[in-house]
Amino acid sequence: MADKLSVSNEKLSAYHDQHAPQAHCPPEVTLYIPQSSKQTELQFSANCSDNSGEIIKPNCTRQQNGEFLSLVNNLETVTCTCTDKSSNFDQCDFTVGVRDQHAPQAHCPPEVTLYIPQSSKQTELQFSANCSDNSGEMIKPNCTRQQNGEFLSLDNNLEAVTCTCTDKSSNFDRCNFTVGVRDQHAPQAHCPPEVTLYIPQSSKQTELQFSANCSDNSGEIIKPNCTRQQNGEFLSLDNNLETVTCTCTDKSSNFDQCDFTVGVRDQHVPQAHCPPEVTLYIPQSSKQTELQFSANCSDNSGEIIKPNCTRQQNGEFLSLDNNLETVTCTCTDKSSNFDQCNFTVGVRDRSPPEALCPDNVRLFIPDSANEVQLQFTATCTDNSGQQIEPNCTRPLNGSSISLADDKEIVICTCMDYSDNHDYCNFTVSVMDRTTPIPTCPGDMLIFLSNSTNRAMLEFSATCTDNSQEQLQPNCTRPPDGSVLFLADSPEVVRCACTDASGNDRECNFTVTVKDKTKPTATCESDIRSNRTIVPWNANCTDNTGEVKPAVCNHQGNQFVVGNTSVTCTCTDTSNNTDVCSFTVSVDVFCPEESFETVKGSLHFPATKVNQSAYSVEKCYSSNTSLAVIRCNPSIDGAALWGEPETQKCVVSKENIEYRAETFKENLRNVTAKNVAAMVSELKEITESSDGATAFIEEAGDVLQNISNVNSTSPEVTIKFIEVVGNFMNNLEKKNEEGRDEKVNEKEDKPKVDTDKILKSIETQLRNVQSSSENLTSVQESIAVNVVHVTPLTEAIAFINFKPKESDRGNRSDEFEVKNGAPNEEEQKEIHISIVIPIEAYEDYYDGKVLRYIYRHTSKGLRMQPHPLPFLFNGVWTKKQFLGRVIGKFEPIFSGYAGLSPNQ
Repeated sequence: MADKLSVSNEKLSAYHDQHAPQAHCPPEVTLYIPQSSKQTELQFSANCSDNSGEIIKPNCTRQQNGEFLSLVNNLETVTCTCTDKSSNFDQCDFTVGVRDQHAPQAHCPPEVTLYIPQSSKQTELQFSANCSDNSGEMIKPNCTRQQNGEFLSLDNNLEAVTCTCTDKSSNFDRCNFTVGVRDQHAPQAHCPPEVTLYIPQSSKQTELQFSANCSDNSGEIIKPNCTRQQNGEFLSLDNNLETVTCTCTDKSSNFDQCDFTVGVRDQHVPQAHCPPEVTLYIPQSSKQTELQFSANCSDNSGEIIKPNCTRQQNGEFLSLDNNLETVTCTCTDKSSNFDQCNFTVGVRDRSPPEALCPDNVRLFIPDSANEVQLQFTATCTDNSGQQIEPNCTRPLNGSSISLADDKEIVICTCMDYSDNHDYCNFTVSVMDRTTPIPTCPGDMLIFLSNSTNRAMLEFSATCTDNSQEQLQPNCTRPPDGSVLFLADSPEVVRCACTDASGNDRECNFTVTVKDKTKPTATCESDIRSNRTIVPWNANCTDNTGEVKPAVCNHQGNQFVVGNTSVTCTCTDTSNNTDVCSFTVSVDVFCPEESFETVKGSLHFPATKVNQSAYSVEKCYSSNTSLAVIRCNPSIDGAALWGEPETQKCVVSKENIEYRAETFKENLRNVTAKNVAAMVSELKEITESSDGATAFIEEAGDVLQNISNVNSTSPEVTIKFIEVVGNFMNNLEKKNEEGRDEKVNEKEDKPKVDTDKILKSIETQLRNVQSSSENLTSVQESIAVNVVHVTPLTEAIAFINFKPKESDRGNRSDEFEVKNGAPNEEEQKEIHISIVIPIEAYEDYYDGKVLRYIYRHTSKGLRMQPHPLPFLFNGVWTKKQFLGRVIGKFEPIFSGYAGLSPNQ
């Protein structure tokens, strides 16, 4: 049985259980904390079930038994995970709620008694209330009054305060207590001072009226209780000096008292009578004068009252010292009622005093001071012997004076007690011999701002002077902000100080302006071009507005193929520099292209400039390409394909004959577009004897078809003449072979239509001559073509065509080429000139070897330097062609001819 079980387990191990077990959790669990504890025990049941029957124990975030939770764990989520042996797992979770069913306890103080302070109507409430809870939770009681900081008055006496304690489980408890507010301070009673009553003229009594009141710190309104009513009682002289008492009592039975005395008086006083102001004059020979006046008293009682005066009415002598003295007389009755009167006694002196002043005063301020002391003496004398001090205007004697007091007039006045006066005056002059001291800053270095070409000069210069005068320096530049440029540097600024006395002195300092801001170099972004001529630019800007042109390591717009790094440097006038750079990437090539030729459509691969490309199509009998074409640079630095040139193929007679037949078939479709290719093909075919023979009798028609296309191309014309040469050379060869074999000329001599050949030549020459863009022109039936070659000699040569009359008309068969410059006679014999446009030699000037060309001018033929190498091909005229073979001529000469350029 064990073996079978083992085998069974081995088989089972070969399978994998993909089914997860199931986790089973209880619903939400709610726990309640006991009365005497802060925690409660967590107990729950969770289990796992699996399709395999495996016994799986759940793994929970809390133990199923034995863990204790508090209110902090309320609503905590417990997760249980069941995982089988195949790592399949399932999870479940539930929430644990922790509750507290026991209310907290609120603790209040017993009754609280408060006392209002002396200087206040309120007192601060302070008490202690707290909460306790079985959970240990910190609970703050919520009371109807704050425990600290609230102020109560007597209106709050016996107020009940309630405090409530509520825990997190919304269980609560309340307590309360009473607050008593007390006042221990007595009110204040306020009585008037002594009250004096006066009995009217017709009565024995007078009404008592007074004001008494109470004040209390509690703000309570208290009415005083007095021994006499405040209004409505009548008193007589018997009540004189009676004491009245008033009492104030508050709600707390605190009280205060005050009292005052009431005096009853007779209000009728006697009347005192004084004279008006009395004026006395001192005699000329005396210092005093006698006082005499009259004063008396009257009373309603008829009592005889004698006035009591501060001076006797007769017999007293007064001096100027008594001037404006007040004399007072008093009348008093038996009831101590009294009356007074007074008057003024004036004592006058009619003789003025004498004022004495010094001469004009001149003062100098010392070097180390800004003031000088004024000293002078002025006096007053009076016949009365009175000591009078002169009253002088400013500047006063003994005072310090400055330049501001220069030319000040001092006036001194002497006035006696009788207002008699006299005055004198003198002038005070103040001089300053000390020059002011100017103060300049040291030599200054300022810089141009980053964004402008100017600098702001700000400086402070001051003047100090012993006079303390506020002097402003006079500077050649304003100190509050001058604008300076580099051109102003260095500049000497001078500041002068001049005081009010004309004393002056100056100081100076040097201002140097510098530019420390580098210029801004601006280059192109990196350039990629398919042309060797690439326009570009580099700029320099500077805050000064003055900057040198950018200096670059590359000049001009011509670039080589490949990458060229261009670096440009900008330098301003202060030698501050900035550098920028960019790269020019040139890749010039002719793109892959196809051309239609007599040999069909030929394809040429992409080729770099100045290189030749060979057609993809090859010759029938060899690996030679059918044509070659050159990738030429254009004037603007790009690349342009030239005209394809067919190449000779080494072929058999059968191939030549096949090409000849093919050419004849294509000849009827010759156009201006393919004429160059057609004539090139014809030239190759006719270069072989078999090819020329195939066309010899049809030569006139073939050439006429080509010339009728009206091509003005010099290249077509060259190949056209070469074809004629091929025909004629082959014909001459056939004639010589016939003479050698002595054959019958009438039977074997090829029939050639020379008229058509000549007409086709003349037509093609007219085609070339009709275009002003050609490099040459045609005169006197001479076809001229200029071909660029390396000169064979440095000698100067010219061509001279001499016209000659004959029975066959104008002939040009005699011409000569001479070396060296022509003399005057030779210049006269020059009959025909070959015209060459100036564009023909502009691109070939190199300036290395000095060569010459002759031009016709108003002064005759003149030799002028020009480097133009060329080669001439000449063709005989029609009449010269009769009876002989037309052939291709070798160069007549190489060098420089006497020519007339066509501008």
